[in-house]
Amino acid sequence: MSAPAFSASGDWSARITACWNDSFKAILDVGRLLTEAKADLPHGAFGAMIERSLPFSASTAQRLMAISADVRIRNPAHVRHLPLHWGTLYELTKLSDEQFEAGI
Repeated sequence: MSAPAFSASGDWSARITACWNDSFKAILDVGRLLTEAKADLPHGAFGAMIERSLPFSASTAQRLMAISADVRIRNPAHVRHLPLHWGTLYELTKLSDEQFEAGI
């Protein structure tokens, strides 16, 4: 039995692109949720939550929050040009607007 031929490569492309975009969105969502939790929790509870309950360190949480706060990274026009790695995205937050735009 041979593998089915897919004449609609756009279907695969659309599904793969959607998954990729979901991954990027998840990074932004985690940063946003961290920011909301920090604002909502009593003093000291945010750090304790990270230490006890989250799968990353406080420094990673701070970086994810910086990523989600950066309007340049949240700009939908930039998404396709950005890497899908939170560490690299964080490094982009430290660029000047001119450096960021030159990279885009």
